[in-house]
Amino acid sequence: MHSGELDRWLESKIVGTYLFREDGTIDVDGSVNFDGKLGELGELGDLGDLGISFGNVTGDFDCRNNRLVSLRGIPRVVGGNFFCPFNQLPDLSGAPLEVGGKFDCSHNPLASLEGFPKSILGGFFCETADLGDFLGGNLPDHFQKYVPKYWWEEHLQIIKQVEDAKKRLTGNSEGVTELVLFDLF
Repeated sequence: MHSGELDRWLESKIVGTYLFREDGTIDVDGSVNFDGKLGELGELGDLGDLGISFGNVTGDFDCRNNRLVSLRGIPRVVGGNFFCPFNQLPDLSGAPLEVGGKFDCSHNPLASLEGFPKSILGGFFCETADLGDFLGGNLPDHFQKYVPKYWWEEHLQIIKQVEDAKKRLTGNSEGVTELVLFDLF
């Protein structure tokens, strides 16, 4: 995509002003809405495939519904909310280091919380059926600032009890982790 085309495309997705920095990153004074819009540019695994990378965004950053497999190119700091649900993320590598609002990574096939932000001032949302795969204690230390380990341990027992009950009744326990965590958060 040529520079003029990229500028026009970005202008349609950014509410506010943006600046291309010398290091190649884009800083935004405002919000960025890529909700389902990256497909307009072809098949992308991440923003790096576009050759763009964000530095700081003072408002919200929304990249949900794009089938992203990586958060490469995502802003390092988001002043508002950060939304990346409904992608294909195996982990959170490349996620912002700091989020001033909510962080939502729901509905991704997460197998790890690697890359979890160092600071989230709003809530953490992670509705996903695969979350049970790593609830057993392999959590980043700073994650416990948002959800204490004793909380996970206590609620993991509840999740296992509900899974066992559903399996006894239906022969299948799929979706229980998502359902229980949704109710707990």
